Amino acid sequence: MRLFTLFIGTNRTDAKAVVINIVGGRFESFTLLAAEGCFRGETEPAWLIKLATDDVGKVIETAARIREALGQDGVGIEYSGRYYRCTATDPASALSRTVKTEST
Repeated sequence: MRLFTLFIGTNRTDAKAVVINIVGGRFESFTLLAAEGCFRGETEPAWLIKLATDDVGKVIETAARIREALGQDGVGIEYSGRYYRCTATDPASALSRTVKTEST
């Protein structure tokens, strides 16, 4: 299995419940870590989600759902030491290509 980490930074007080609901509905197990991030010079609470799966599409779809639900510009996805960003205009297409290339 591959290991992915989602990075979600937000000041929303209900973010943890939203994230658990979305991720828990899509994955049987995951690890949720509380953190503090910095975005555009401002610190904010952050959540890191560790996911072990071979389904990269499901990871990207989950990041997109979290981004939409929390009204974020993007959600970060780390895979194999590289950082990808899931936004409305680019849902981590480079990550999809990377994993596809590894599989061939």
